[in-house]
Order: sequence, then structure tokens, then C-alpha cells
Amino acid sequence: DKIILYYDLGTAYNYNKETDKAIESFRFCLKLKPKNEKWLVPYSYFELGKIYNRQNNKNKSEEMFEAIYESFLDMRIANYRNK
Repeated sequence: DKIILYYDLGTAYNYNKETDKAIESFRFCLKLKPKNEKWLVPYSYFELGKIYNRQNNKNKSEEMFEAIYESFLDMRIANYRNK
């Protein structure tokens, strides 16, 4: 899936302190609807939350951290339906 590529890119950009590129990559992960690797969606929210927290953007950070719960819930429901 493309999501793996963009998640890894975001991680690399974040590590190299290329914050804008990292945000762009993680946000792209959120736009994708992966058939596999669904767990990368909440992880992308988590990484974005950490970035926004470092930037002292508390509102955006909280928004990302709250979205983790929703994305995990969506993932669990999708897994249940696929059984």
C-alpha cells in the first residue's frame, strides 16, 4: 500500500527536522483508504499530534490525539465486519 511509503517518508522527514514535509506526508496517509495496514492511520494521527505539540499548537495537537480514538474504533468495526 502507498500508506507505508508515505508513513515512512513522514517518519524520515520528521527525524531530519523537515517538519512541513513530515506533516504533508502524514496528512496524505490520512487521505488514503488502505485495505491493509489500517493501523498506520492512527499512527499518522499520533505523529501529527507530536509534531503539533512540539510547535506549541495545542489545539491542533489535541485534535490529532482525539482522532486516534476514532480511527482505532473505525478500524475495529471494519475488522469485525470482515470476520
